[in-house]
Amino acid sequence: MRALLIVSYTLTIILAVVSMHFLPEQVATHFGAGGHADGWGARESNAMMFAGIQTSLFLLFAFLPCAIRHIPGQWINIPNREYWLAAERREITQRMIAGLLDVYGTGFFVFMTGFFILVIRANLSTPVHLHEPTLFILLGIFLVFTAGWVVAFYRKFRSPSPDVRTWGDTGTGYGDDGFYR
Repeated sequence: MRALLIVSYTLTIILAVVSMHFLPEQVATHFGAGGHADGWGARESNAMMFAGIQTSLFLLFAFLPCAIRHIPGQWINIPNREYWLAAERREITQRMIAGLLDVYGTGFFVFMTGFFILVIRANLSTPVHLHEPTLFILLGIFLVFTAGWVVAFYRKFRSPSPDVRTWGDTGTGYGDDGFYR
């Protein structure tokens, strides 16, 4: 999944760089109600800001799992924290979080690529106008994806079976791949 995260991020950066070569000098940077442009800026600064924000978020998605090794457990907010951050399970928990962040990051960059394409199309139209119905469809798809990801996150970190808790078994019930057995 890490490869898809990198590819989706790279696509957003390529799109930002390429857009500097065919967008007008002044581009709409903000759109109000009805998709009408109400903020303007230089195409280079717009592309650089987009690329900078995407890069910052990519670094967050990519390196947050590594940082978990050094973050005290009380600062990590996951379901059933005491169980999942116990010393014998912390490494597998880190891998599970990394996988989940890779999935979410990939979905996020796909969404941002779609959004930036809408902004590019808006800036190439006369008059400059963002097609709101398409934006709302794209946003709706991303929100459904986000809701599904949150459900998957909570399911991944659910409590172990009652038998494990009752009998004090220290086995995780999870394989090396992070899936519950």
